[in-house]
Amino acid sequence: MMKPLAVELIVASLFALSANAAEQPLTWEACVQLTAKNNPSLAVASANVEVAASAISIERSVLFPQLSANASTMLSGPGDKTTRYGASLGVEQLLFSGGGKRAAVRSARAGLESQLAVLSGSRSDVTYALRNAFINVLYAKQRVELLAEIEARRADNLELVELRYEGGREHKGSVASSQASLFDAQVQGVQSARSVSVNRQILARRMGQASLPVDTVVEGTLAQVSPPEETDFETIAREAPAYLESQASLARADAQLSVARSGYWPEVSLVGAAGRYGDENSFDEDYWSTGVKLSFPIWSGGQTRHEVSKAKASLRAADADEARVLDERVRLLVLAKQRFVDAVDNVEVQAKYAEAAEIRAQISRQQYEGGLLSFENWIVIEDDLISKNEQLLNARRSALTAEAAWWQVTGYEAFSQTNPRLGDKQ
Repeated sequence: MMKPLAVELIVASLFALSANAAEQPLTWEACVQLTAKNNPSLAVASANVEVAASAISIERSVLFPQLSANASTMLSGPGDKTTRYGASLGVEQLLFSGGGKRAAVRSARAGLESQLAVLSGSRSDVTYALRNAFINVLYAKQRVELLAEIEARRADNLELVELRYEGGREHKGSVASSQASLFDAQVQGVQSARSVSVNRQILARRMGQASLPVDTVVEGTLAQVSPPEETDFETIAREAPAYLESQASLARADAQLSVARSGYWPEVSLVGAAGRYGDENSFDEDYWSTGVKLSFPIWSGGQTRHEVSKAKASLRAADADEARVLDERVRLLVLAKQRFVDAVDNVEVQAKYAEAAEIRAQISRQQYEGGLLSFENWIVIEDDLISKNEQLLNARRSALTAEAAWWQVTGYEAFSQTNPRLGDKQ
């Protein structure tokens, strides 16, 4: 009897552990960790960084000695046909290229800086999208709770109106109106529950997952947030991914101009070779050679001149684009902070309205029960209380959404512990 009991206890324990694991709450930090592992946009941007890093090594490779091995077989005739064999090892070292090869390395390095900025921008965009999805799940959950309270309040109101109707102190229209209000609250509750499911699906997709397990609890609150008090907009703008990318583009355009100009200069290389050749009877004839190879462009049909002209125009465009991006970043920062501050202020305003509406509703209910207030006046105050509570919930979500927009404009990414744009821990 002891063995089956022990097995049952072990199985029960395993089921309990599995249930506890499944019920682990999904916090914001957990969402960030899952997104860092699974989000396809981040995977693409990271792969492009690796491609750009490899491009540097490719461009640098021409600056090192180039070794080659050659083998040959030659049949000659007519008459006595002879077969000659040869094998050699050659080396070439570039000495001078007009700066073109080193400029190509600089261009590749600028390309890497550009891809790093793109990766940072992608992380910032994913943070914004993930944060919004997370906020919407919390909002949908709290709205379900709020609508449950509203439904209970509408039910109490209907009961009160029906009692007064049965006592001859209220007419049938008031009962019908109260019934409609209760039905509306019930329908909104069902719709809000459906919204929770939809927003959970969106959150899962933002994290790179197909869906969330049904028993996964998304944990968090629409907490109060605070905007930064003092902001150096230009400094933050110069550290934003979009501006860093424009700087990398400018550096790349400058390097490409050097590459184009190198077409006017000769290439000088040190070359050497050593080998052995012979026929079928003997393969013992050695040879070696060394020297300098000079390649000087004389006429290319104007190609070099046009390439230089094109590179100059690209450099001017990149320089102007850097200034444009800086101005645009500063403008977006100013607007984002204004909206952030306004949204936080609105939470305080709506909280005051909701508090006042609660007090009014308590007083008006007592007056209605005592026959001192008509149904028409009382229900307006009741509706106003419900409206103010919904507006407060919406204001809290808007404040968090405005904070997420501020994060995005500053270039904040949730995948590092410290915000490099703002210098504070989020």
